[in-house]
Order: sequence, then C-alpha cells, then structure tokens
Amino acid sequence: MRASFYELDRKELASVLENPLRTRELHIDRAKTSWAALRLFPAPAKRVSPLA
Repeated sequence: MRASFYELDRKELASVLENPLRTRELHIDRAKTSWAALRLFPAPAKRVSPLA
C-alpha cells in the first residue's frame, strides 16, 4: 500500500515539473484523497481493552 503512495508522489512530482500550473490542482486532489481516506478509516476515539 505504501509503495503505491510513493509511486504516486513520483508521478505527481514529474507532472509538476512539466506543468507548474497544475500544482494547485494536485494539492486539492491530495486534500480530497486524504479526507476520503479519513472517512474510510477513522481513527478510534479511545482504545478499549478487550479484557476490561
């Protein structure tokens, strides 16, 4: 999973170098992706011990 993120970063970097005007779009896309990931995998509010 992590390797795919690194691969994506490399592709993004290449596209930014080719087209600097696309930088803002990339940041918006990354923000949307991050929010989607947070909705899919919310962090547990409090860890509960199964033995408690």
